[in-house]
Amino acid sequence: MRGWSLLETVICITLSATLAWAAIPRVGYERVRTDAKLLGEILRGIRHRAIIERREFTVYYQSGVCSVTPAQPGLVGLCQRLKTNNPATITFHINGVTTPTTLALGDAADSFCTVAISLRGRVRVTCRDAKEDKR
Repeated sequence: MRGWSLLETVICITLSATLAWAAIPRVGYERVRTDAKLLGEILRGIRHRAIIERREFTVYYQSGVCSVTPAQPGLVGLCQRLKTNNPATITFHINGVTTPTTLALGDAADSFCTVAISLRGRVRVTCRDAKEDKR
């Protein structure tokens, strides 16, 4: 007897489908989480530069378009994924930021992360997977 029987083939297909069903929702969550962590690191770097260089760095965000004054590479690509209701202006200076801000990434119905910048300029990234909360 050579090859697989029909029963073995059906079992393999069923197991593969079950694993794919469990893994696919995590891919979107991991992308959002990675973006949030990268954004947090970039904002921490901007804060660090503001302290070291003793000058202000301002991040402007509005409708998926952002800029940093003076220029900071790496931030512009992430701005298109930011989902926030209000335009944000974050000014980092030696003692922190002028206004505490919270930015949201992802889809609130599915999975999302928040990047919170405190008055002292500390950046905190928090992620939540809505699908895991339902389980």
